[in-house]
Amino acid sequence: MVVGVLTGGCGGTANQDLVDRRGWQDLLVDGGLRMDSPVGGPPVEAAVPSLEPILCGDVVRQGIQLAARRDIALDVLDSSGPVVDPEAVATLRLEGCARQRSTELRLRWRDAGGQTHRWQHRVEAGGILRTTIPLDPAPARGLRLRSVGGAFDVQEMILEGRAASPPPDAVADDLAGRQILLISIDTLRADAVEPPVLPMPAFDALRVQSQRMTRHYSGAPWTKPSHGTLLTGQPVRVHGAVNVEDALRPSVTTLAERFRDAGWATEGLVHDCVWLNPKFGFDRGFERYRSVPWSAPKQVRAAAASLDALADRPFFLFLHTFDPHSDFRRLPYESLEADATKAGAALGVERYGCREAHCASGLLKALETGDIDILPGEVELLRSLYHRGVADLDATLGWLVARLRERGLWDRLTVVVTSDHGESLHGVGRMLHGSPFEEVLRVPLWIKWPAGERAGVTIDRTTSSLDVATTLLSAAGLPTSGLPGVDLRVPSRERPAFAGTHWRVVIDGDLKLWWHRIEPSRLYDLAADPGETRDLAAQRPVEVARLERLLRRWQRATRAAADTEAPSATIDAEEAAHLEALGYL
Repeated sequence: MVVGVLTGGCGGTANQDLVDRRGWQDLLVDGGLRMDSPVGGPPVEAAVPSLEPILCGDVVRQGIQLAARRDIALDVLDSSGPVVDPEAVATLRLEGCARQRSTELRLRWRDAGGQTHRWQHRVEAGGILRTTIPLDPAPARGLRLRSVGGAFDVQEMILEGRAASPPPDAVADDLAGRQILLISIDTLRADAVEPPVLPMPAFDALRVQSQRMTRHYSGAPWTKPSHGTLLTGQPVRVHGAVNVEDALRPSVTTLAERFRDAGWATEGLVHDCVWLNPKFGFDRGFERYRSVPWSAPKQVRAAAASLDALADRPFFLFLHTFDPHSDFRRLPYESLEADATKAGAALGVERYGCREAHCASGLLKALETGDIDILPGEVELLRSLYHRGVADLDATLGWLVARLRERGLWDRLTVVVTSDHGESLHGVGRMLHGSPFEEVLRVPLWIKWPAGERAGVTIDRTTSSLDVATTLLSAAGLPTSGLPGVDLRVPSRERPAFAGTHWRVVIDGDLKLWWHRIEPSRLYDLAADPGETRDLAAQRPVEVARLERLLRRWQRATRAAADTEAPSATIDAEEAAHLEALGYL
């Protein structure tokens, strides 16, 4: 049926429009939700309460404050009757926090027979609640949530009913291999999930079901150029989105354009981190492209709704989450269980996150440049916060897999999980990304093929994000003309990988060369020195010369496109301030 939602993103403007009612699509409240007055008090005039930024456990999200002794009423009726199937087991996903005082939440609803049902739960002061409540039987008219004791900040209130039936088996069999979900997890280091540092059951299960590339490299060490390569299958110098204001060259065909021209449905859902904005050309080829300030759980639910709506046709859906990228508000890395007080306790300070007017990503940048001294134990704390963020994302991914299984989509889907770059985490004296070190350029690439094909197969040779477009198009039986990547389903010899923007990198076997136009080349032996601490260029000049020749040949091959000026788009003042807070500018 549908989903009734009160929800907001991470600090941006909340969308309160009605959207498509197909499948599990989000129904963002517009008249279906109202705030009721206290018992005996005057009625509240506004049909829809305004959503405001709320700080909850040091995570800023959009939401509303449910004052003590007030109700939130969520209607589930439209002109045709109940929009939740009365025969279904509905659920209510509820998330929020009690910031100042403990409170008791009381939920009540009536079923089709008029019987009243109740649920209650106590949330202590400062406590965060994230729960899914079964509503069996389903509400026939609506439901009410009340906070008794103290105010409760509601950040998500999502009513879900039963989805439409999956397509017939004959249709499903015909679509196997022609439905693709490409997931890019921003700032995910390869060693964060293989093996995981914290328990991550969703990543563990996906690893077993996937073909995995164990030495996989991103095309660039930051978001825009690396996604340019992922979504075109072309090197950075060819697609042109190299610098802050560069856009994709119009002459370069995107992966979405190739699928769209073959008659596939195409959809993109990306976090509004500026770099993937449509003005840089990343929306080309997508019939629907949304750049949204949502949290990863909301993005994933919206993606699940789209997948359900597209279940009976070939599709290519691109999902980009900004987690676990460093944040720009308080803590450097956010997760449900982390807050400034808990993080501070690990360092023996009252609160953690801001020092000398530097917060979140700005603090990481100041630690990297030496403007602020690193406290004893601070590096370990930052790594712990980062990995907790990855673990939160694991739970979100687990929800998506469970939903796709429930809908009968999982087995026939091709699911690609990768990242645009990693994070230094002080492995080489740096904190953020942007450098060509291994912890930044080396990222996961897992491909879950339909019906368990190639499950557990690993490729230990060097691969790159150039190969993703070629592999997906080849598997779909579509042309790959003009693409330099290889089909990762087919055995091939070891090939060098090329990456980078200003520092350019070639990886050939265990050797890695860094090249810069105005600085001496560097050479590292990754087998003997995986941390890239010993530059061997002076001791092994023959290898330096060989790898420089490889790089020159690669540059000649990409020069024709590079000589064509890339279009540009202006970064406005608000976007510049946001990027600076994230450590980019």
